[in-house]
Amino acid sequence: MKGNKIRVFTLLVVLSVVFSLLFSSAACYAEIEKRYKDKAASQEQEDSQDRPAYKAGELLIKFKDGTSSHGMSAFSTENGLNEIKSFDSLNIGLYSVKGGKSANKAIRALEDNDEIEYIQPNYLYYPTLVPNDYYFDLLDGLDYIDAPEAWDITQGNGVVVAVIDTGIDHNHPELSGRMWVNPGEIAGNGADDDGNRYIDDIYGWDFYSDDNSVFDDEYDDEHGTHVAGIIAAEENDDGVIGVAPEAKIMSLKFIGPDDGTTADAIEAIEYAREMGVKVVNCSWGGNSDDPALKQAIEDSDMLFVVAAGNNGRNIDVSPVYPAAYDSSNILTVANVSNGERLDPSSNYGAVSVDVGAPGRRILSTVSGAVYGIAAVGASGIGAAGTGYAFVAPFGLEDMDQADAEDLLLRALTEAGIDNDASILLVDDDGNDEDKYYNAHEVYADALQNNGYTNITPEEVPSDADSLPDSVDMMSYDAVLWFTGYTYGTFDEFDNWVTTLTDDDQEKLMDYLDAGGKLILFGEDALEEIEDSTLVRNYFGVDVSELDYGRNQIMAGVAGTVFEAVYYDIPSGPYYYRDHLEITGVDTEPLLYYPEDHGAFYDYLTGTSMAAPHVSGIAALLLSKNPNLAVTELKYAIMDSGTYLEALDGKTVSRNMVNAFNALNAVPADTPGDPPPVDPPVDPPVDPPVNPPSVGGKKGGGGGGGGGGGGSSAPAPPNPSIDSLIAVALKNAKDKANVEIAMVKIDDYESVSMKGKTLEDLSKSGRPMTLKGLNAEVDIPADAFMTEEVRKYLSDSTAKLSFNIKELTGEDAKALSGDASSGIYRIGDRVFQFTVELKTDKETLNINQFSNNLTVTIKLSPEETDSIDTDKLGVYHYNEEKKTWEYVGGVFNAKTGTITFDTGHFSKFTVMRTESIYTDIAKHWAKPEIELMASKHIIEADASKKFGPDVNITRAEIVKMLVNVLRYDPDKNVDLITPQTASFKDVSIGSLYFPYIETAAKYGITKGNPDGTFGPDDTVTREQLTTMIIRAMGIGADSDMSILSFEDKEDIPEWAAGSIIAAYERGLVMGIGGNKFGVGSTATRAQAAVIIKRVMENFGLITSPEKLTGKLVINEIEGKHFELETAEGIYVIIHDKDNKYLAKLLNKMVGKEIEVSGYEQSGFNIYQRGKMFKAISVKLK
Repeated sequence: MKGNKIRVFTLLVVLSVVFSLLFSSAACYAEIEKRYKDKAASQEQEDSQDRPAYKAGELLIKFKDGTSSHGMSAFSTENGLNEIKSFDSLNIGLYSVKGGKSANKAIRALEDNDEIEYIQPNYLYYPTLVPNDYYFDLLDGLDYIDAPEAWDITQGNGVVVAVIDTGIDHNHPELSGRMWVNPGEIAGNGADDDGNRYIDDIYGWDFYSDDNSVFDDEYDDEHGTHVAGIIAAEENDDGVIGVAPEAKIMSLKFIGPDDGTTADAIEAIEYAREMGVKVVNCSWGGNSDDPALKQAIEDSDMLFVVAAGNNGRNIDVSPVYPAAYDSSNILTVANVSNGERLDPSSNYGAVSVDVGAPGRRILSTVSGAVYGIAAVGASGIGAAGTGYAFVAPFGLEDMDQADAEDLLLRALTEAGIDNDASILLVDDDGNDEDKYYNAHEVYADALQNNGYTNITPEEVPSDADSLPDSVDMMSYDAVLWFTGYTYGTFDEFDNWVTTLTDDDQEKLMDYLDAGGKLILFGEDALEEIEDSTLVRNYFGVDVSELDYGRNQIMAGVAGTVFEAVYYDIPSGPYYYRDHLEITGVDTEPLLYYPEDHGAFYDYLTGTSMAAPHVSGIAALLLSKNPNLAVTELKYAIMDSGTYLEALDGKTVSRNMVNAFNALNAVPADTPGDPPPVDPPVDPPVDPPVNPPSVGGKKGGGGGGGGGGGGSSAPAPPNPSIDSLIAVALKNAKDKANVEIAMVKIDDYESVSMKGKTLEDLSKSGRPMTLKGLNAEVDIPADAFMTEEVRKYLSDSTAKLSFNIKELTGEDAKALSGDASSGIYRIGDRVFQFTVELKTDKETLNINQFSNNLTVTIKLSPEETDSIDTDKLGVYHYNEEKKTWEYVGGVFNAKTGTITFDTGHFSKFTVMRTESIYTDIAKHWAKPEIELMASKHIIEADASKKFGPDVNITRAEIVKMLVNVLRYDPDKNVDLITPQTASFKDVSIGSLYFPYIETAAKYGITKGNPDGTFGPDDTVTREQLTTMIIRAMGIGADSDMSILSFEDKEDIPEWAAGSIIAAYERGLVMGIGGNKFGVGSTATRAQAAVIIKRVMENFGLITSPEKLTGKLVINEIEGKHFELETAEGIYVIIHDKDNKYLAKLLNKMVGKEIEVSGYEQSGFNIYQRGKMFKAISVKLK
């Protein structure tokens, strides 16, 4: 057993080195633990929500046996499919659907075809990771599975494990010697030396990008790197060690930044099979049954070690795939915590999950550190032009004291602060109540040891948050301000208060304005004030990378006092440092974090971490006996584990795997029969409780009676619409819409109410919603209360009838005319809406309303399946002109409906628009131009040319903007045609007259001093931006410092506010050379692109959904926003260019808010719930 002791001792040394690397700091271990338990509280993994999980427009077809490759090609040609690739050994082909048709529609059309066995979407898969929850308890997974004891028998030499996952950092010191190297390939010669169809596949292949770069990104490929380290990290007396430290890893990347597809997974499986691999690790999964993937797995003759998933659910009942497949060569693994219990986040299943393995807080390899600026100096700042700021978003408390003293001395020297200077030492580390680590001594000692003795300490009280007004900073030569480990808090009113409060920032700006010198330290000193005037205008920086804790070294910038200086800094999951980006002309970098692909480690949790422990054991077994069959390998692992009561009824074997036992159970020479495994005991299932049936539906026992079934009681009479409304109006506090279901009468739907009821509704202020089968109408309380209607309300016989009739077939076709070329009706339905007021003497047709009504039309999947729904619109039939005219409409993809506002009733239908422009085929703005044409923001003339690069005129841009406002239900803008013209160069009969008059009325544009408008004048980019911002009624929330344009100093004052507002919302991006293009004329294409962005931001293209809940920041898988709603957690994302929205979200953390935006399909790296892209937010 001497060897065992040596190996255990070596392992302890290895782990101690890692802990030294991660946690060496002047701050004590307990303080860091307390701090991060506060900052990133542990959160259990939420049940993932089922959602669309396949690649749009692609499908996999399994052909019947005997179908030749020629037959497969012919099939695709005959059925409008494009072949992407084929898997000949499986008789499966991957195809895209031609002409933009949907995959679902193609599946429905082909699923009964005699030539195919099955057809399915190309599903997406994602890593089954539950990220680090920031506990400090260490799970020694290797000890729990007796790996050190197993290493006396073998360490896995001669075995290759294929990791089908994200990429793997093959340069990591722990993995570089453990990577499989293709023996048949010559690196870098650009040839397919081994003839396997892959060029220079040295370490494997990247099927996601279809190249040989098996490692692409420090972030996106972290998951695969971590998994590989658990399996086979090298035994080198440094860092960590894998379960099978002499095994080799084949990197087969099929998951990109977000997900991977069925087709890429199958191709990776085929690659591994052809290369002779016997063990495959699959730490990923999805919610969709995937026959093609299942077949590829079963036909491979490889053991697939699969993560069970992290939803905390029984996958016997709610399966995830491939974990729940009953394939004999799949070994599904649950996550065991602390060697004794099933982790709460782990999936389980007495039939589907085979074994447990360690998976909580597993320390393993991760990819390296990225470059970033660590500290800057801003000189000549402030009103006097003599202020100076040294800004370091890290703390000296995390450094060796000698390094801390050296760094501080150089910072003081760079700032010109002499030893005799008076220094105000501001202690803002939040420790007056022992809440955080006390960093005061670190800074005080560093100053004194460097010969600075004229020091005045001042502590910021936690209950005050800001530096007291009694402290006069102006009387000091320098201010050294440190924030320690504090990162903000909530005040007594539950408002979030940043570390540097608004009051602190004002005092610091006043101090710098007076020529003061500031030295600022603190890893969260800039937390949530990144867009403040202090940070942007005075410090001249932007935070480019939030809370990145991998860098181990800081280096000095050449030409500064820090030149050729290096500082060691602790790294790991409990250290947070921001990377800076310089935006100010007076700011220069002083310290930076070098890019480093060295030895980095991190803790991750999940079944993704449990599965590779088992893959490592499989490698050990094959190393001892390479002749083991797949089933022998599987059952040897299952049957030799350690029984855990917590796994009883949760897994097939009831065991946590044990490497040492498994090796002892396997002979070294001849494989035997598979070890017997007790059949799983199905958990008892309560019989379903059936609700009592209504008597008379079925014979025998209905309604509690005997053989005849009994009889039902007569239904009560339906209450009248008037009585229903009267009941609804009794609750005066209720302001919700009064909802009325319409009644089907012959070929139309109708609802009627007395005139008195209509009057009561109007007085209550309650809107009404009339719900039909395929349409509903929201009616403001006084919409029908026109002067004409009011005349009849005193008549007791007055009754208002609202009717919807769907015209189809010949009735619909009889409506002649079309709006214009390129516009096509969706289906054959036309909706005819009518309102009648009847008395016993006459009938009055009501076609005009005092307020707009909102109409929603339901479309069928067949009508929308194969078209771009963004280009749908609603048209009304002009009876006089016999043409269809556009009225607007916004499609809601989730409900399959389109909604529009109207002030009158007639016949309406839904149409789609296809481009008719002949001059935009290869133009960069083609998609935006076509979309704006479909919304009738721009319109074709007889030439069918748009002229995208022609300079836009004032009249043209005004017409575009007014059209946007006309179709925006919140603006409620109608075209006006006054009797007299407001501008002497725009005649009443001109094409643009109503648009220009409407724009002038609503303040979008103004005329020239001489009374002209200049309709044919060109428009500069600053004029265009100003007109758009005025039209949308939005203002700036920042100042000029937010602009990154090189020519921002040339922006005229009158346009500055509009350009800032547009830039911070991501509406203007600049032109070549990062310039705004001041004075340059705007083109029609540029106008179309900006207006398209505006319409997206305001939800005028696709109808936004609304969520309400509490906004929080979560740090699982990286810092992000989450909305805690009654339906579950939503991960909130936004357009990265929309800085205004980012600022609003930061301000609303901890509050109840309403978010408008769109639910995102597919999978995401956070795996916390559904993804929701916000376009606007507001407080509830």
